[in-house]
Amino acid sequence: PHLLISKVNYPTVHMHNNQPLIMIFTFTYIICNLPHFVNMIVWIITMSLDCEGSCYPGPLYDNPFMYWFSWNISEVLSVIVNMACNPLIYYFRISQYKQWVSETKLLKKISRFLH
Repeated sequence: PHLLISKVNYPTVHMHNNQPLIMIFTFTYIICNLPHFVNMIVWIITMSLDCEGSCYPGPLYDNPFMYWFSWNISEVLSVIVNMACNPLIYYFRISQYKQWVSETKLLKKISRFLH
């Protein structure tokens, strides 16, 4: 049996060509995880108040939605949104990835939709 090997030629990529792509991924990561960062900062501030641990959940987390769902939304949804953005960034920024997607039979419909 033969291994399925892509016919894409990968040229040598210099490091300075990747700088905008790395910046886009970093910016996307920060934006997608911003709700989690804010939630963590609010929690740290609430826990650092001088009330011997009885302040939590505090005024912000007295709301049942914030108390039960803010952590789930900020941790899980942020990661899912980030994971969904990464392939799109790859597709629109890396020509070899776009070529590989268009050569893959299962993904031809997605490639035609994105063009």
